[in-house]
Amino acid sequence: MLRLYSLIINILYIIIYPYAIIKAKNNDKLWQGRLGLIDDNSQCDLWLHAASVGEVKVIGYLIKYLIEADPNLKIHLTTMTRTGYNTAAELYEQLITISYFPFDCKVSIRRTLNSLKPKMIIIAETEIWPNLVNQASKMRIPIILVNGRMSDRAFSKYKKIRKSLSSLLSKYEHFYLKTEDDLKKYAYFLREESCKEKLSVGGDMKFDAPLIVSNQTEIDKLKDDLKINDRSFIFTAGSTRPGEEEMLADIYMNFQQKFPDFTMLIAPRHLERLNEIQTMLNKRDISWRFHDDASKNEKLVLVNRLGILNYLYNISNISFVGGTLVNIGGHNILEPVWAGCPVLYGPYIDNVREASDYIVRNNFGQKISAVTSLKGEL
Repeated sequence: MLRLYSLIINILYIIIYPYAIIKAKNNDKLWQGRLGLIDDNSQCDLWLHAASVGEVKVIGYLIKYLIEADPNLKIHLTTMTRTGYNTAAELYEQLITISYFPFDCKVSIRRTLNSLKPKMIIIAETEIWPNLVNQASKMRIPIILVNGRMSDRAFSKYKKIRKSLSSLLSKYEHFYLKTEDDLKKYAYFLREESCKEKLSVGGDMKFDAPLIVSNQTEIDKLKDDLKINDRSFIFTAGSTRPGEEEMLADIYMNFQQKFPDFTMLIAPRHLERLNEIQTMLNKRDISWRFHDDASKNEKLVLVNRLGILNYLYNISNISFVGGTLVNIGGHNILEPVWAGCPVLYGPYIDNVREASDYIVRNNFGQKISAVTSLKGEL
């Protein structure tokens, strides 16, 4: 199975290489990273990998902890997506070096390892890259999984390639998993008792998030831009995914007719989808505006900037976190809670079950079964 995987990856690499090298030579950082063309000045003690925005934010708690413990520690962070890269650059560029994750083929992986020369590789959550694992093992670079999880759906798929996956996972140094259930799933693949000693439950790193320090200047500006007054009721939907914005639009139309001071803020998970959302709203004849366009008065607002979601939760009466009404598995449902805002979220919570239990147990929010339930909660 792993030989077939490597063959397919190598064929794809050959096909895409002419395009990728042109983009890389034109200083496109994504393609430079994919090809493993990383500045040698990025040599590091630790190579951390976090796939996208959510993982980047969570692994930031580890980055800051490690640097506080040892200011001389050199850390390099890779991400898969442009939004993940931009978030990492905004949050950590003064502390670490950053690049995109390479193609998981031997050429790109070797190039990256030879440039970074890491003493250890730390991977967040669910990323399993066979060629990276094999090459790091050959070079005797330990790999650690942190905040590890395995959904029921992934577990069912992985069982079909148990032998291959067992071989890969046995090469990891250690696994720090979110829950006992995740530990049992990984233990299924690590059949040797000596390998099972590599498994530990470390809990969800989202619980290590520091309380948000309010930036009153930013908050006051947002309130001015949104024209918030004492009568305003602010509902922020963060990290929304395709299919959820349509449901939210229906809710908005229903509530706006009854409550003129109802304001809905929609912050999509990926900003490149803004045009798609605008088109959907225009087809429904729903008036809308961007959050920073204070010249307009529309009450349905699209957030077109990264890095302010915590502040939006801070000024909201109630919130919704996306990836939960469609089968994504859920994004960080604790984020609004830490900002002091009650949270609603849908039934698809494979990625955030522990956080959901915590929220429900402490009455910080509510899991809902469908969009009709969301209307009822509001």
